[in-house]
Amino acid sequence: MQETIRAALDKGQELSPELIDRLGHPKAPKDRDFRLGVIWIAVAVGIAILSFAIPEEEATGPLLGVAGFPFVIGAAYLILNKFAKRED
Repeated sequence: MQETIRAALDKGQELSPELIDRLGHPKAPKDRDFRLGVIWIAVAVGIAILSFAIPEEEATGPLLGVAGFPFVIGAAYLILNKFAKRED
């Protein structure tokens, strides 16, 4: 990318402010929110499975509560993915 910009400047082409702004803010992948949501929910499922794998009865409830946090974050990302307006 840097070589392309340098070559354009060497040839005397001007870089518009819009182009410079776009270069400074790369586009996020379209399915970024979906991927993050799936990852967070997978972490929550892993913690929930761990809560049942530990033989200590009193550990299940608190670990399921801890698993709720990444689950809610993952669900929020999936909701954002569903309702986000995308530029194609």
